[in-house]
Amino acid sequence: MDLSVRYERQMILPQIGSTGQALLARARVLCVGLGGLGSPAALYLAAAGVIHLGLLDDDEVSLSNLQRQILYRTQDCGHKKAIQAREHLQAMNNDLSLEVLPVRLSVHNVCDIFSRYDIIVDCTDNFSSKFLINDAAVKLGLSVVYAAISGFEGQISVFDAKNGPCFRCLHQTPPKSKIQNCAQAGILGSVAGILGCMQATEVIKLILRSHPPAQHLKPLIGELAVLDVTDLSMRHFKINKNPHCCVCSIPKENIHLTEETATCSTLIHEHKIQQINAQDVFLGDWQKKYQLIDVRELDEFNLAHIPGAIHWPLSLIEQGTVFPVNNSNKPIVLYCQAGKRSLRAASLVLEKTGVACLSLHGGISAI
Repeated sequence: MDLSVRYERQMILPQIGSTGQALLARARVLCVGLGGLGSPAALYLAAAGVIHLGLLDDDEVSLSNLQRQILYRTQDCGHKKAIQAREHLQAMNNDLSLEVLPVRLSVHNVCDIFSRYDIIVDCTDNFSSKFLINDAAVKLGLSVVYAAISGFEGQISVFDAKNGPCFRCLHQTPPKSKIQNCAQAGILGSVAGILGCMQATEVIKLILRSHPPAQHLKPLIGELAVLDVTDLSMRHFKINKNPHCCVCSIPKENIHLTEETATCSTLIHEHKIQQINAQDVFLGDWQKKYQLIDVRELDEFNLAHIPGAIHWPLSLIEQGTVFPVNNSNKPIVLYCQAGKRSLRAASLVLEKTGVACLSLHGGISAI
């Protein structure tokens, strides 16, 4: 690779130079989630010469993604994000060594995957993934560059349990309030772009911190920065390390990752919603056996849905204004894109009405 040409503009900076550029080339960074945050984060890390990048996302590109997920093109719709991301990044920088992981992060694979990397970039959009990422990173001694976005706001921090607090020092347990995703709450695409670029910058600062000229570049360890683009204000909050943290205050060997680690809804755990596999649903004439209900938002339903399915979005179920009605006496199967929202919906229906619904494991992506 010709360092003198591709990276010359940043190598001029005394904080980087040839030594810093070599550090970037040796670092191993994993982007978990390749959506609104992961797209700009991966693009700028690849452009900066972070050669060894992992790309983890089990989702497919959809038309509604393109408003904020700038890594993709219209012709990518229907294809796996991780695979399309590799193609676009490799075309932009042929120096890259990319590991493509079109899988869902789980307690069963997280440690094996994370052990191959130095820094984890948390570009996910749900609390279940964020708690799993945090706990596994603490167990393995890795740094996590965290961000979250909603509407016109975003927040970012770096969690490094060796040098400061972890995510559970900020949120010990998943919030009990209802957290809406982008499909429900909405998001200005440029906010995702800003926060994703900031994540890439924090990763670069972490990589360069052993380089003496870059020692004044301080990663956001122990600090949460909150951006509000309505007035372009940035507020900073100190995060203290919790000496009684349920994860980072105990020996690493005592950190046990369980299914509960990745559960974002206490209701789901309490009610133990039964999940059903796609092959069990669609074996034979499913319309005679089950009533399928799509709990995704209207734009997702209109883009593609299972023929014969009824549309009852999770956002309305959460408001308590509607609940799925079954007039056929057939078992109700709720589905979404990947299986998380349908679990949430099934739990709410059971809590509010006493009606037990099945959740399609893996969602429409598993079909």
